[in-house]
Amino acid sequence: MDKQTKQLVITGGLVVVLIISVLGSLKKKPSQNAPPAQPEAQTSAPSSNPPAPAGGFKPSDELTQQLERLQLAWGRDPFTFGFDKGFQISELKLKGISFGKDRGGFAFINDEIVKKGDTIGEYEIVDVEKDRVFLKRGNQSFYLMFPEE
Repeated sequence: MDKQTKQLVITGGLVVVLIISVLGSLKKKPSQNAPPAQPEAQTSAPSSNPPAPAGGFKPSDELTQQLERLQLAWGRDPFTFGFDKGFQISELKLKGISFGKDRGGFAFINDEIVKKGDTIGEYEIVDVEKDRVFLKRGNQSFYLMFPEE
């Protein structure tokens, strides 16, 4: 048997194995959540369970638990580190200002990077200018400027 014949035999064998594995995976597997078949004689007896919705769908215990978890309170948002405490005006320190390609300004205040529309503590960033940041809280508004050295 020469080399070319060996290659054809091996390739043919692999094609057969591939076809068998594909056909095996296409077989319909029984659903684990499928309700057991009930005999016709029991259909006339009253049932204490409510009727199943159309399509025979019955929520599983796992789905019920997930729906219960959905209603739970989340608590503290882990992505708002440092923003949950209230700042006094004297505690806010402007450390830097930067502008992007779209002319949107970013400010570096108390180790946090903020932009127009963001909040730090109870203060909203109204505007970021080249040397100061305009902040507002309720009726109170002021400019936060770099500290004098």
